Amino acid sequence: MTYLDGNLKVPHDGTWTVYEEGGAIQGHEWPWARQQDRVAKGMAKALESTYRLGPVGGIWHNESRYRLARVIANDQSFMFKPLDRLTIATAVDALLAGVDDPRDTQFSLNRELLDGADLVDLASWLRSLPDPFLFRSVPAPDQDPQTGWVWSVYSDAQLLRFVAEAYGQACTAYDEARSAAFLDFDWSMGTATPGQFGVVAAVDPGDHTDGLSGSPSLTMSVVPLSVVEAESTRFGDSARFSSNRRSLVVARSSFGPLDDPDAEHDYFMSLAERGSISNLAPFGHRSVVHRVLDLTSHPRPATEIALEWIWDDLQRVKLAHGARPMLR
Repeated sequence: MTYLDGNLKVPHDGTWTVYEEGGAIQGHEWPWARQQDRVAKGMAKALESTYRLGPVGGIWHNESRYRLARVIANDQSFMFKPLDRLTIATAVDALLAGVDDPRDTQFSLNRELLDGADLVDLASWLRSLPDPFLFRSVPAPDQDPQTGWVWSVYSDAQLLRFVAEAYGQACTAYDEARSAAFLDFDWSMGTATPGQFGVVAAVDPGDHTDGLSGSPSLTMSVVPLSVVEAESTRFGDSARFSSNRRSLVVARSSFGPLDDPDAEHDYFMSLAERGSISNLAPFGHRSVVHRVLDLTSHPRPATEIALEWIWDDLQRVKLAHGARPMLR
């Protein structure tokens, strides 16, 4: 055994297996640092391919089932009209019947590759449903397109309901992922107490006649659930709760004249301060402004939001690098 330029050289005599050479990382944390980097490099790919991060029948699972049903139906419309369950079930059964081992077969359909195991699961799920139609899990568009833009199919009131339900379900989806996929270190994620956080958001419906610059937007803050309940008293009947009461959404006009941008800004800054609790990652420390466009046109809006929160968490503990992965 010899040393060359400070690097350990292991003899190739059959008694040793060379794994890696180079100077040893200094300090007591180096084994964890190396493993941490290895995990971070592969995290995006793992999340893109493992697109059900929650339990069977949970939000991750059912949103992915709905998206798969849309692929089978070759439905790409942003109107998200009801899908005929029997028609899709018949198409899935025909695909599975055409191969000897459907569960371990990969299918190509409508420009996508579909795993046989997912199709087997979809077929079983479709047979178990009593309703003749499939619906996206959030409120659907309630009016014909007013312009060529996606958001014009929502009335202002329906847009509030959509945002409330999407963020309410996202809170549950986040908890599902922590419990199902990240249980070993969920203490480092979010509030570290499932079910104890929610969302307060304000929606500006925008101007349907002003093109992309007039698209709706929202300002939101993730806060302890007690703050969500307290704010419902402030806004009264003008606010919209999600069905699980973890998301409260109001119209931008609730803060006064639209030409006073400071009113909304000051409110959310104070909300973040009042809602600040220990171990919030990435929650409670700031408000975030999003365009609503990306959510209204997404077949999986709740898990898309939850994945963004999870990715922020993973980056904070250095278990993820780079751009957030895209859900299939």
